[in-house]
Amino acid sequence: MPIEYYNIAKLPIDIILSEIFSRLPVKSLIRFRCVCKSWSSLIRHPFFVRTYQKLQTQSCHNHHLLLRFWNPVTSRWHLLSAQFNQEGSISTTDILLSHHGRLICSNMVSINGLICVYRLHHRASTELDKPVIFNLCTRESITLPHALNTSRSHYLVHSTWIGFSPQTNENKVLQVLVRHHHTNESSFIFKIFTLGGTSSSWRHLEIEDKDFDDLALDYQNLLFHQRSVFLHGARHWLETNIKDELVILVFDFEQERFRVIPLPQEYHKDRVGASPFVEMIEVNECVAINDPDFSSEGNVISLWILKDYQHLVWVKESIIFPTKWKKMGFPIPRCSIYTGELLLRGPCGTCEVLLYNLNNKRFTTIQYSMPQILGSYHESIIPLAASP
Repeated sequence: MPIEYYNIAKLPIDIILSEIFSRLPVKSLIRFRCVCKSWSSLIRHPFFVRTYQKLQTQSCHNHHLLLRFWNPVTSRWHLLSAQFNQEGSISTTDILLSHHGRLICSNMVSINGLICVYRLHHRASTELDKPVIFNLCTRESITLPHALNTSRSHYLVHSTWIGFSPQTNENKVLQVLVRHHHTNESSFIFKIFTLGGTSSSWRHLEIEDKDFDDLALDYQNLLFHQRSVFLHGARHWLETNIKDELVILVFDFEQERFRVIPLPQEYHKDRVGASPFVEMIEVNECVAINDPDFSSEGNVISLWILKDYQHLVWVKESIIFPTKWKKMGFPIPRCSIYTGELLLRGPCGTCEVLLYNLNNKRFTTIQYSMPQILGSYHESIIPLAASP
């Protein structure tokens, strides 16, 4: 009796989604989108994309480091990908994107595998000045329109940020534009763009100077620093309030409003400023900020973790190094990896990478020459290009 091959098209759609396609690696799904239009539509469907993303975020094979490297010979920026293997080594990097000029990757930890690439501090006027949303895995991209319609505007693009609203399942882009006046004062305007929305234009956010005054922030000295964290539907930056104390400025992509989270009272707010030794990262879906105490014995730094986001409960973890912190090159936490371990590296970019386990307090040393570490990301199948 001949073997009969069952037609996969006759399988119930829920079996294909939950039992077959959702278990495949991202690169396989990308290839399968080319098999036929029905498979392409299925893999691009919002329900499948959400289901797949939830499953894949738990996989170690889907976790990558995002690196940036400047090649002075070609005058190009390169975004690279590196991956931790199960035995603890780091795989060879892949070039994700090459770009000339002043490429800025605004999302050090990408949102759903997406990053935003834009040019810093320019007056938007040409096609090259438009922000580009890039899927690190599928290599698809979309170019957004200018936030301001006129090339004669006195506002410059200060920074551009991609975010995600869990309530509405929407990816949004926030653009911060700044105008520097002759009086040495600055003014900001804020624009928002919804990816995949019904409108193909930016919306103006009604945010005024007094809104930041109510938050006790110095409006003139806002940085919107590139090193930031996205969690719980909001982007987090370190800023300085009117008392010259560090605070966390938060932009909620659902409510489209700013608010402030204070640091714990015990944090050394009065002396860190814009120090390269201060870093804010994500630790087990919590905001965390390191507190380098130069007055200690020299082999300890503190890590403050916001365990209770609603009630603002901070927990202090002490990272004790086996030798002097200075001798080790001042390593600080740069990001967390799929195992929950912290990746530490010095500001000078040494060849030695440290992994720190918060549970057993142990270090693992990896010799690997890395470019600048921007953060970590998970591969994504979120479609950006139109379906063929």
